[in-house]
Amino acid sequence: MKELLLFIFLIMIIQTANAQFVLETKNGEALFSPLIALPGNDLRNSGLLKLNTGDQSIGFDFFKAPKKIEPKYSFWTLGLKAKPSEGFASVIKSGQFSPNVVIGGAVCQMKIFDRELTKPENRFIDWGALFFNITTSRLPLYKSDTSFKNQIYTKNFSGFSFGVNYNALISSKYLLSFKIGSTRRNNYDDLSSLEISDIKTSFDSTSNTTRQVIRTRVAKQGILKEFDAYPISIAFSKFPKQDSLGLSIGYSLYLNTLASNIESPKTDIGCILYLSTNKQGVGTPNLGVNFQFNDFFDVAGLNNGLLKRVSIGLISNFSIR
Repeated sequence: MKELLLFIFLIMIIQTANAQFVLETKNGEALFSPLIALPGNDLRNSGLLKLNTGDQSIGFDFFKAPKKIEPKYSFWTLGLKAKPSEGFASVIKSGQFSPNVVIGGAVCQMKIFDRELTKPENRFIDWGALFFNITTSRLPLYKSDTSFKNQIYTKNFSGFSFGVNYNALISSKYLLSFKIGSTRRNNYDDLSSLEISDIKTSFDSTSNTTRQVIRTRVAKQGILKEFDAYPISIAFSKFPKQDSLGLSIGYSLYLNTLASNIESPKTDIGCILYLSTNKQGVGTPNLGVNFQFNDFFDVAGLNNGLLKRVSIGLISNFSIR
């Protein structure tokens, strides 16, 4: 565990340049497929390390840039993301770790509707992507109405998602993004979390001492459901300009709607404020704060007030070249 914390600390203090511009929501979903190069940019194959406290994940993306940057070109990306299903708190406190791993990729095409292609005065650039994700996870669960030895159990989950993403960059600083797709998922994050303690007691008559050994675990309680869902995302981003210190502030506004075959569509609305560096025309959001209003229209009927459904997370990206 000490080695893991040391690794995270070292990553947090490293600051390198020339990364891809990637922003994620509190749920760990990318707002748009990154634009990795423009004509004249000296950007080669590279990697990007991602940290997101919202979904408590660590990820790595690899970007395969084209050998020659032409007016119209394509590129592809591969990514890997991992997190504990029950959160890092249980990992640190009790050493419990149930992996949740996502492997994804995308094929991106530059210049879809833009006809001016190479003109430097062109104030409109667009690109699109076909993306996919494969998810596998182990989910610790608790069921009270069964035999004692079977109350705590683990269920395996596998899911697949795919979709399309279209992006339009206007005046080199305003980005409009649209995503739609299909995914197989579950409601694990919506279940109630429990901290379960197993206590074993022993008594030593010689020393007249009672000893207790306590094992603590975290699990979710409720009915786990697997279902097909259809996410739709719309985002508006303003990319910052580089100031004299090489640091600047940008923001993204987004709306995510998830329709499924088991419940009414839920809508999350959020805002990301981030501090970025910019070199060779490529921005890196080194640190960002994500404010998200979950289930904005209270479809679940919690009736607990919008402010009580706000969640806050941090995101950070660092490049590896």
